[in-house]
Amino acid sequence: MTVKIFKILILGVWAVFFTLLMTIGQKHLAYLLNPNLWWLVICAALIFIVFIAVNCGRATGNRQEDTFFWQFPSLIILLIPLFFFFQFKDARFDTDTFRKRSISTAEGFRQSERVVSELKNQEDSSETSLTQLNFNNEKYLGKKVKAVCQTFADDRLPEGIVMCYRYLVTCCAADAMPIFVFIEHSENVVIENDKWIRVKGMLSMKKNSGVEVPLISLDSLEYVEEPSFPYLF
Repeated sequence: MTVKIFKILILGVWAVFFTLLMTIGQKHLAYLLNPNLWWLVICAALIFIVFIAVNCGRATGNRQEDTFFWQFPSLIILLIPLFFFFQFKDARFDTDTFRKRSISTAEGFRQSERVVSELKNQEDSSETSLTQLNFNNEKYLGKKVKAVCQTFADDRLPEGIVMCYRYLVTCCAADAMPIFVFIEHSENVVIENDKWIRVKGMLSMKKNSGVEVPLISLDSLEYVEEPSFPYLF
């Protein structure tokens, strides 16, 4: 009976966890999952509730079961992933993540080959997403554009140029890959590294590692809060 009660308690913890993610924890969920797939979390919570009901029904039976001593380690393992959530609340993709997930060359960086062609813009209507600037740039060349992205300064870039990137997700943070634009600025402008900014300027193209990359000639820059959903999809 002890094992059955313990199983029910673990299933209950997971059901509560997924329920909280979809209610008061949506801000944290936005750093994990494509918003189009949040229904999967609801399904997971419902599945755990069904498992709880089934195990409650079995708890009244007289089935022989292994001793609690032998099952305890395997049951505790089911709780371990929950502890990573406490670390995750403060964890963010930064320049170190960018270096690991981008294609680095001696001359600079190349855009990831694993990007989707679907051009969804989840930015404010006055802004242009980096997916649009990279994969539909002919529409914006020679025009003023505004974008929100995260800064990355690198010694391999020419003087007066920094990168500005966001992560593109298909499913979740596990498959996130960076896409970026260049920001060209004057000598008297200092752009802080690893900050979220809103930039405005004329769009052109610049060659880097044999690939043309969108370049925004800076007219104005504003430091902003991290978007509620920081990824592109």
